[in-house]
Amino acid sequence: MQFEDVLNKRYSVRKFDGRKVEKEKVDAILNAARMAPTAKNNQPQRIFVLESGDALEKLKKSTIYHFNAPLAFLICYDNTLSWTRPFDGKDCGQVDAAIITTYMMLEATAQGLGTTWVGYLNPEVVRGNFRSAGKPHARRVFACGISCRGLCAERTARAAQTTCRHRNRFVKNLRFKRRFLFLLAYFPCYFS
Repeated sequence: MQFEDVLNKRYSVRKFDGRKVEKEKVDAILNAARMAPTAKNNQPQRIFVLESGDALEKLKKSTIYHFNAPLAFLICYDNTLSWTRPFDGKDCGQVDAAIITTYMMLEATAQGLGTTWVGYLNPEVVRGNFRSAGKPHARRVFACGISCRGLCAERTARAAQTTCRHRNRFVKNLRFKRRFLFLLAYFPCYFS
């Protein structure tokens, strides 16, 4: 799949079909995280793969935006490892976590999976629910799985084409109206 195709295909999935994601696809997503750039290549990320029923239930206590996905990735960073700019003290761990999450989501899309970026989570609840997270700061969660929309892609594509046709018709009508109003405003004698 070409990069532009991946960008055009990715969207936020709100409904997953519940099937488990294959281990090979999870490994490919984690490999994309490993390849993502970080400040000074410190690699401060800590990624938790949540796919067991117990782990997903704990995630549901941390955020309301879990969308009942069969798989989720909790992206954290260790602020003792992340690079800090010396002149203003800015910790680049948050930026690193965002870049890593983006790489992972694009790889998930290339693998034919749907994803949703979730920034709404309580870090203290995450720390309490996932004791192994310990020191790392929880920053992002993204839900991942097979999209229900992917099951009816042909119907979706047809609907998009129909919407595009209606939009084009609307734009043509709008252009005609603008031209008419322009002519009416500057040449009223022709329309009286």
